[in-house]
Amino acid sequence: MLNVTEILTRRGFRVESGIPEEMLACPDRLAPTHDLYLLKSYTALSPNLAGVLHVGGAARKA
Repeated sequence: MLNVTEILTRRGFRVESGIPEEMLACPDRLAPTHDLYLLKSYTALSPNLAGVLHVGGAARKA
């Protein structure tokens, strides 16, 4: 993931990273604010977070 972050930053994108299990987020207040989300997790949290973002209007690419 580091290489992707470096490439996107060099191309002028603002990149933020975080681990969903360590972040505090209220699903009812979560709204997509970025063009791209890369979610990685070893639990069911990331797919659930992706679902909340998708319902909120984020486009999903696999």
